[in-house]
Amino acid sequence: MQNVTETIISYYEKLHPVAKRIADYILSRQYSVMDATIQCMSDKIGFATASISRFTRTSVIQIFVIF
Repeated sequence: MQNVTETIISYYEKLHPVAKRIADYILSRQYSVMDATIQCMSDKIGFATASISRFTRTSVIQIFVIF
């Protein structure tokens, strides 16, 4: 998870406000989100799955399994 954390932190200042909220959620719950799906994250954060999907592409991170 350290590489993902470092990547999120390195992109953080360039992120859109919605993406920053997603990043904040991931950074504060690093180990619980490791096995989370995009749908699960969407339900917990309250954002659309598309927003989370865009976040992963923007941050060059592919850490979610899509079901």
